[in-house]
Amino acid sequence: MLRLGLPVAWGEQDQFGHVNNVVYFRYFEKVWMHYLARIGVLSSHRESGTGDQYLSGSSIKDTRLSFAR
Repeated sequence: MLRLGLPVAWGEQDQFGHVNNVVYFRYFEKVWMHYLARIGVLSSHRESGTGDQYLSGSSIKDTRLSFAR
């Protein structure tokens, strides 16, 4: 399990203090990039000059988000 503390920025919440649904997917993207950096993928591809090619083919294929009521 990977944990990454992400602050909730002003503007990511509605008037009731709830985080906007689309923001969760931005969080997923930040964690994904943090994970790639942590395992050394970003630095190894940056050094070899293949970083852009790798990242353009590396993506999260499917995401689903369900909220508990």
